[in-house]
Amino acid sequence: MSYPKIAFTTLITCLGIVLTPRLLLGMTITRPELSSFAQGQSFDEIEVARQIANQPNELTEPVVPLPVPPLLLTPRPRFCLVAISPPSISPLRLLQLTTPPRISNVTPRYISSKDRILSKIALQYASIGESEQSLQTVQTIQDEFTKTNTLVDIAQLYLEAEKPQLAIPVLAQSFQSAQTIEDESTKTDNLVKIAQLYLDIGEPQLAIPVLAQSFQTAQTIESESTKADNLVKIAQLYLDIGEPQLILSQALPIVQNLRTSYQQITLLTTIALKLTEAGQLSPALQIANSQTTEYDQVNILVKIAIKLAQIGEVSRAREVAQKLERDNELKVLSGIAEHYITTGQYDQAIQLAQSVKDYCHQARISHEIVGYLLNAEQYDLALQNAQMIEYRPTKYQALKNIVITLAQTRKFDQALQIAQSIESVQIQAEALTQIAIQLVEAGQQGKASEVLSQALEMTESMNSERLGIGN
Repeated sequence: MSYPKIAFTTLITCLGIVLTPRLLLGMTITRPELSSFAQGQSFDEIEVARQIANQPNELTEPVVPLPVPPLLLTPRPRFCLVAISPPSISPLRLLQLTTPPRISNVTPRYISSKDRILSKIALQYASIGESEQSLQTVQTIQDEFTKTNTLVDIAQLYLEAEKPQLAIPVLAQSFQSAQTIEDESTKTDNLVKIAQLYLDIGEPQLAIPVLAQSFQTAQTIESESTKADNLVKIAQLYLDIGEPQLILSQALPIVQNLRTSYQQITLLTTIALKLTEAGQLSPALQIANSQTTEYDQVNILVKIAIKLAQIGEVSRAREVAQKLERDNELKVLSGIAEHYITTGQYDQAIQLAQSVKDYCHQARISHEIVGYLLNAEQYDLALQNAQMIEYRPTKYQALKNIVITLAQTRKFDQALQIAQSIESVQIQAEALTQIAIQLVEAGQQGKASEVLSQALEMTESMNSERLGIGN
């Protein structure tokens, strides 16, 4: 046998020894590609070589396939409630891996279970009227934050029980306890609550030093948004006290230094109205005129003028209104008219409307006066004022409002009479429909059907009429 054939035979033999165990496992083995030399051999020669490879060796035992090493598969993880031993890691490295990161500028508050239970016990003592035992229990609370909150809750409890005299000494203790709270935001929040409770029980003078302390503490809060929120609350409490001197010396500077414009303009408007109501018109007007935008300036001036009318200072209100543009002046005149109606000065309200020279503006004021008269249940005067409106679209709308109000008060005959007098087909049909709705609610279905027939007839006769304007 030639050397190439011997080499090829030896290769086949080795492959047979190695691959036999895998064939036993059922794995498909692709026949290796033969070399160019082997490819030249005939099929018979290759088959002979295969048979020789499978024959037992003469010098040894028959070839036994080598044992197959066990196939190692990674088992699925099982979820157990027992702790799994960690890998071999140094204790220092393990600590670095398991320790959560610290959050800067955040001081967690841990309140003991004992303090929590003592707080609940103190509140329950207060709820059953044992105030002395309640306060003694509070004093055993170690955490000052919990102690202050508990005292505030007890005071609130006494206020709701209409026992303000019991709340006053409790608030005094809570004020002292709040001084020891280290966190500025938490301290300010508690001081504001104490001041609010003093106002609720009718002791504004006791709230003033608390507000002063809360303002000083709020100034030290690092968070600008939290600081602004607390300053707004403090300024509002000064406004609730209502003393002009405090408003000017305390509330106004706080508000002027706010960075949030929407809160600032709202509080400035409130300050201006409080000062106006207290007779301090000059600083109120100064606040209005100091606004950077014309819109804010005019808006505050209009509200000041209306407030003047509401407190009976009509002449001053008109003086302010005369410096405004026509639309804003009409807002003030409407406020003056409302003041006249609510105080029973009906003739003055009607005369006020007649004093407006502009045709359309006079109709607008008269229409609003009709609404004020209807709210005051002055139906005849409302009808009289509506009949005097010369601008027909506004007149018809005013008459329609009168019809609806009369129908809602079950004055159906008078409502029908006024509705049928409306010259606008569209507005008359709408008024009749509203009457029918009220008739149905009143259980008068037969009468409602008649009115609906009239409304339907009017609607079918409508041509190009728009916006209630008659032909």
